[in-house]
Amino acid sequence: MGRPALHIDRRRPHQRFAHSRHRAIETPRLVRYDSRMIVDIHTHLFPPRLIEERARLAVDDAMFGEMYGDPRAKMATSEDLIASMDRAGVDVSVAAGFWWQDAALRAEHAAYLLDAAARYPGRIVPFVPQSPREAAPGAAGAAIAGHGEVRVTDPAAIEVSGAPILVHCSEEVGHTYGGKAGGLTPGGLWTLLAKHVTRV
Repeated sequence: MGRPALHIDRRRPHQRFAHSRHRAIETPRLVRYDSRMIVDIHTHLFPPRLIEERARLAVDDAMFGEMYGDPRAKMATSEDLIASMDRAGVDVSVAAGFWWQDAALRAEHAAYLLDAAARYPGRIVPFVPQSPREAAPGAAGAAIAGHGEVRVTDPAAIEVSGAPILVHCSEEVGHTYGGKAGGLTPGGLWTLLAKHVTRV
């Protein structure tokens, strides 16, 4: 391989890299492009309506209340995520939803994630908070990249299809934090992986 090409670029950083698929390493007055792609594999997006109704939802859904009941807990829209990615030089983000107890909320959240992926093609990879059986059929379903973040305690209750799944898992020991419970233990994760070893 040859040496990376260098060139002078006097545009401001957000103008240079907002739509770039490559990370840039800056030296004085010079920019050297690095062809490696940066992918954030675990982010969360929320529809604006659900952010606005945070207080009510925190009462209706205990797990959501534990994680997001505090107004200081960050809830991001797709625009927030893209702005953060541009600032940090992240090319692509896998965006998951919240595993609501209410199926209607899961469907609404899934629709928002698919819309965000359509509005920012190649930058947001949607993991919908629905099981494969719940997920939208047809063209909408074809846009689903995966399912998650799945929050169930019984590995046998997790539906596995051809699409990737993102599951919440935490150790039984150690300090507690909002949202630690409500998912698989390491043993439960091992059980899930052992059952579907050909899909790992």
